[in-house]
Amino acid sequence: MGIEPQPFLQKDSVSEKLKNKIWNILCIYIFRGDEHGTLASRFLSKYAYYFGLNKDTLSGYIYGFKRQLYERLGKERYSVYNHIEFFCRISNSDTFIKALNQALTEENSNYRVSEEGLVLPISNEKELETVNEATTSPYAPVNKHIQKAISLFKNEPADYANSIKESISAVEALCQIIIEDENATLGKAIKKLKEKGVIIPPALEEAFNKLYGYTSNAGGIRHALSEGDTPPTFDDAKYMLVSCSAFVNYLISKMI
Repeated sequence: MGIEPQPFLQKDSVSEKLKNKIWNILCIYIFRGDEHGTLASRFLSKYAYYFGLNKDTLSGYIYGFKRQLYERLGKERYSVYNHIEFFCRISNSDTFIKALNQALTEENSNYRVSEEGLVLPISNEKELETVNEATTSPYAPVNKHIQKAISLFKNEPADYANSIKESISAVEALCQIIIEDENATLGKAIKKLKEKGVIIPPALEEAFNKLYGYTSNAGGIRHALSEGDTPPTFDDAKYMLVSCSAFVNYLISKMI
C-alpha cells in the first residue's frame, strides 16, 4: 500500500481525511455524544431552512440525523464548508473554530474559518489576520464593504468582479470618513488625506490610485465587461481583498 500523496493546497476539493477530521470535530462540539437525544428543540428547523430542505425528510433524532448529515457532506468543498458555516452559527465557541482551523491547517486546506464563522479561501495565516482585522474596524461602512467582498469571494458561484469592487469601496469609504466628504471618489479622497494629518508615502498613494483606476476605467470592474475583456480571477479577487484590507488597517493606524 502506497502513501496517499497530499496536495500542496486543498483548493477545489476536500480529502476524505479532512472530511473525517471535520466530522469528528462536529461530533465533539455539536452532538456531544448524545446518540439518543432529539434535535427538534436545538437546530433541526434552522438546518432545514438554511439549506432549503423539507424538514419532514430529516430525522429528529441525533443518531438518524448524523447519518443523513454525513451523506450530505460529500466531498465537494462547498458542501463541507457551507456546513461549517452553519454549525458556527449554532456554536459560538472559540475552541470549536480553533479545532476546525487546526484540521484545515494540518490537511493543507486553502481555507480558514474567521472569527465571525465564515470560511475564507485565504491560504496565508497573515492574510487571514489582515482581513479579520479589517472586518472589525471602528467604522461600520468599511466593515460592511469588506464583509460583502468576502461573501462575494466565497459564493458558489463566486463573483470576483463585484468582490473586487467591494474591496476597493472599503478603502474609498474609509478615505471619505477621514476627509469628511461622503461623495468623494477614492482618487480625490487620497489626495486630501494629508490635509487631515494622514500622511502616506507618495509611492503608496500612487499605487492605490492605479488600483482605483483599474477598477474604474472603461473595461474595469465598476463597469460591465465588454466583449474581449478578461474577467477577474480568484487570484485577482484575493489580491484585492487582502491588499485593500491591509490598506484599511494601515490608514486606521495612521489616524491614531
